[in-house]
Amino acid sequence: SDYGYSLDVEGTESVLLEPSNGSGYQACAALTSLPDPVWAYIHFKVNIVEEKGSITVRKVDVTGSPLAGAELLLETSADGKTWSEEGRVTTDKTGIAKWSDLKTGAQYRVTETKTPAGYTLLTEPLFAGTLDSSNRDVTITACNNAGFALPFTGGTGFTTYFLFAALALMAGVYFCEKSDFMKEKTK
Repeated sequence: SDYGYSLDVEGTESVLLEPSNGSGYQACAALTSLPDPVWAYIHFKVNIVEEKGSITVRKVDVTGSPLAGAELLLETSADGKTWSEEGRVTTDKTGIAKWSDLKTGAQYRVTETKTPAGYTLLTEPLFAGTLDSSNRDVTITACNNAGFALPFTGGTGFTTYFLFAALALMAGVYFCEKSDFMKEKTK
């Protein structure tokens, strides 16, 4: 037909077939047996269901172990420039965060907003793209590195040397002043 649907009649059973037309909708039809003759009226019901998608993020560390406690932000956009918040999810003990029932054809972006304690925040979005009928369910694995502490470059060993140097300097100034005072006194 003009809408991409066809009626397949095999014996007395009839089936409504839907070729993939990329409309973002899925038709479900229920037909009963066809009466004799086949030219009689056919009554059937078609339910149109909007296709939905999902985005799943799996957070792991460098060893592949799951990371719980990472907060992720899902945003959507019509033009790819202005983004609005769709929702926030925190990874569970298995390191999984998931958004379901997402509209296909929309642009989505997933960004990490909070990391588990001791890990570095990812600066780039984990996902930025469009969910379509051929790619409705997206799964992303993201690895976080543990944060690092800068080494302590000083130590108490240097403090002792500075104290002795300051003490020697003060002793030198004292003896110079005392020497000048004695010279003046003997004149």
